[in-house]
Amino acid sequence: MNYSIAMTTKNLIFLSLIAGFVLLGTNALIQSKPQEKSERIYAAVKPYMPYKLEKTMTGYAITSTQTQAKEKPPASELWKRLDQLEQLWGEQHLKIENNDLIVLDEQKLTITKIPIQTPAEKQWLISFFNLSAQP
Repeated sequence: MNYSIAMTTKNLIFLSLIAGFVLLGTNALIQSKPQEKSERIYAAVKPYMPYKLEKTMTGYAITSTQTQAKEKPPASELWKRLDQLEQLWGEQHLKIENNDLIVLDEQKLTITKIPIQTPAEKQWLISFFNLSAQP
């Protein structure tokens, strides 16, 4: 009788540890996911962004094509950090006028205009890049 109670307790402890690790792993996975993006707009803007992912021996680095500076955030923070850098760039180099997204260079001159096709795209630009829509 004592033996079965001890085994049940050990099994419960073992299962609790497994459940704890699964919950921690799932939480880490959810937190490391990048923000949702509007695929069409993001693909159109991406070539103008000065940040590229570069494979290194130890993982990935974020490289600025303007300064050649490399940043090596931990793998769990890589996508969030890339989002932060792109958002900071977007606040300075993107603006919405009517239903067009205007990409600006360092001197605030227009590089290109990208038509905004849906209200959802416009809303994503406003929320992701912290832009304001101008009539």
